Amino acid sequence: AAGWYAGVYDEYFVPIRPHRNPNDLDQNRAAFVLGKQVHPHWRVEAGYMHQAVWQRNARWREDNHTFVFTVTSSKPFRR
Repeated sequence: AAGWYAGVYDEYFVPIRPHRNPNDLDQNRAAFVLGKQVHPHWRVEAGYMHQAVWQRNARWREDNHTFVFTVTSSKPFRR
């Protein structure tokens, strides 16, 4: 199996009409993970994600700090 790797991502969510946020941004999620390929078809990742959610009234922003743990398979469903 392969070695360790690091991953970083940042996602922006924009509201779709008719719902409109005065900030033009609904939420943002950014994360940093460390991962390892544990088998040719399997990998595991663990890390930290920060999620910012802007309320529709544009006066409040909710900040969520989350531990992320992911198991991913690339094995086909069929043979």
